[in-house]
Amino acid sequence: MTCFTLRRHRVLPVAAFLRFLSLTLCLATLAVACRATQPTEPDSQASEDDDVSFVVTSNGALSDWARILLRGTPQRVSLLQARDIPPEKGPTPVQLALLKKAQAMAIWPDPSTDRLEDAWRQARPDETRLIRIEPQAAAAGEGWLDPIAAAKGVSTLAAELRTLFPADAPTITKNEAAYLLTLSGLDARIRTLLPPDMPPLVIEHACWLPFFERYGLEVKASLVPCGKADPNFAEARSFSSALEEMADGLYVGDRRTARGESEPLKLPVAAFDALEYTEAGDNSYLAAMERNALNLALASRVAVLQRAEGADEDSASN
Repeated sequence: MTCFTLRRHRVLPVAAFLRFLSLTLCLATLAVACRATQPTEPDSQASEDDDVSFVVTSNGALSDWARILLRGTPQRVSLLQARDIPPEKGPTPVQLALLKKAQAMAIWPDPSTDRLEDAWRQARPDETRLIRIEPQAAAAGEGWLDPIAAAKGVSTLAAELRTLFPADAPTITKNEAAYLLTLSGLDARIRTLLPPDMPPLVIEHACWLPFFERYGLEVKASLVPCGKADPNFAEARSFSSALEEMADGLYVGDRRTARGESEPLKLPVAAFDALEYTEAGDNSYLAAMERNALNLALASRVAVLQRAEGADEDSASN
């Protein structure tokens, strides 16, 4: 949950209202998470010796989709992320055992999934059931952040799962139809939440661009290029130069580290959940995407109020 923390080192004419807005954000975010998260059936409690298939997915979005598509079937879904595989030693014995038992692995290819593909080939050298979900998104990057591309990805995954589990094909088809309708509603909901006068944005990761491009949001700069954990000196300097040219705007940061105001940027912050690190069952795709839009909308409102306050102070000083 993301709350905007306001500075306290000066008294603002609209401070009381901004504190109220901050509380509203917390409550509204909680409401979205509760309302948008679809209840899912609990995972099968079969033991390791039971004849239950596994589908391994590479990120939180794919994990969520696979669980929804396979709801009502005996199939189970596990989440294995590239960051969990030791980069030098390779997959652990537990990870290899999971991959050897899995019927397939589904990935949305990005620079980090090379490690997952290598682990799959190590565990299953003769196995070809590597499902690639890669429809064209609004921009290069983590395409599942584009709900339109996500709908195509869900259909691709559903088709592969029907081939993999033909006895469950009718259930998968039924689940697919219901979820695609829900995704269409998500796209409409996001467009309703985002204000038409969104300020320009600076974003933490370039891989988030598919979301912002889909909804026509202006991104002035991104700090971390796709496929990297940190920017190099030249990239950080370019980012700083872009910031110096911005009179106002929003900073969009990772949900795990974002706070109400960025230091030293002095920009309102909107926390963003890219779902690549979401643990299986921890958060639904629908809830996270709607919460992203809500955070952007409310951070935009804070920016508008702060600009109005600055204009009032300038008028008073003159």
